[in-house]
Amino acid sequence: MTQVIAIHLEQQLQYRAIWIELQTLPPNCRDPKDLVVLARAIDGKAEIIVSADDDLRADDELRAVMATYGIRLLGVHSSLKYLDERKRLVNQSPVLGSSVSKSLVREGKNLKVIAA
Repeated sequence: MTQVIAIHLEQQLQYRAIWIELQTLPPNCRDPKDLVVLARAIDGKAEIIVSADDDLRADDELRAVMATYGIRLLGVHSSLKYLDERKRLVNQSPVLGSSVSKSLVREGKNLKVIAA
């Protein structure tokens, strides 16, 4: 990566990213490298973690603990189904079905996702 690309990437991250200061000690998981992902999801108040990592998704105890934070651990396919269902529910709701709410869902502004 050239320095110009690195600077551009940093500028884009500063503009688009939500910076999260980690404060929570995450629950134990099989792979210690995943701890930072869990902490970011908790402190960032994510609804889902999208990951192909079986250490995260296949650990039933971890899934249960993360659910207490309101966070679901999903694979890519499951996350797409989740988003489709969420969009369908918004479109059916007389209150949430307004054009404003629909655009917010499309833009992802009311769904926090951590990709691992």
